[in-house]
Amino acid sequence: EATESTNFTLAQALPTLTNATFNPTHQAEGQSVTVTLEFDKALQAASAELGGSAVTLTKTADAKVWTGDVVVPVSSEL
Repeated sequence: EATESTNFTLAQALPTLTNATFNPTHQAEGQSVTVTLEFDKALQAASAELGGSAVTLTKTADAKVWTGDVVVPVSSEL
């Protein structure tokens, strides 16, 4: 009876955010901003918040790039 054994190590790293853009770059409270997030790896799902408000993200044709819109929250701490 022959037995064979193979050992290997699988190294995985979490995706890294490589770029974030906001359009417009500066927006007034209560107004919408389009957010584009770029990662170093393709993602199956992504989530983000801006000032406690959820950004609804949608995967583009390139699963490394996600876009979404969010309303700039009104803050009395200005």
